[in-house]
Amino acid sequence: MLLFFILILLTAHTYPLVLRNIELSDNETVVNLVINASNPCGLALCYNPNIDNQEGWKPMIHYDVEVGEVAVELPKTGCYDLYYTFRLVTNEYITFCQPFNYTKKGYKVLNKDYKDKLSQKFSKKKKKLKKKNDNDLLIEWLGMVFVVFIILCLVTIFTSGVGQL
Repeated sequence: MLLFFILILLTAHTYPLVLRNIELSDNETVVNLVINASNPCGLALCYNPNIDNQEGWKPMIHYDVEVGEVAVELPKTGCYDLYYTFRLVTNEYITFCQPFNYTKKGYKVLNKDYKDKLSQKFSKKKKKLKKKNDNDLLIEWLGMVFVVFIILCLVTIFTSGVGQL
């Protein structure tokens, strides 16, 4: 039982798709990924001309992969004006790894500063969504309280009127 609990704690804090590194050689470029997802899963190389448009990622190449450490070969050349990432699709969720772009020296993972800015942008969006969800829950709760109040008033009116007849 204790071992099961420890395994749950260890796997709960692992990200489903991690870009470890990009290895450049003369004749090929290999991306080393770690996939911590449930089977079945699909992996796709996606591109986007505008990295700030998070809905703009379009699949380019699909790969058949297994869970664990994976080495994926990238196309020989990319476009200088595009950004790339990998998209992991499972039955439960869709997620992306850290984006990278193609430079004169080959593929390059975007720097930590951009990753931090991107994380901050997503956390702001999540806070706005959470606030909106909290407001929706409050409105829904108040609506239910109002309906219960009306029902109690009607029951009181009808029962008091019937008792006087």
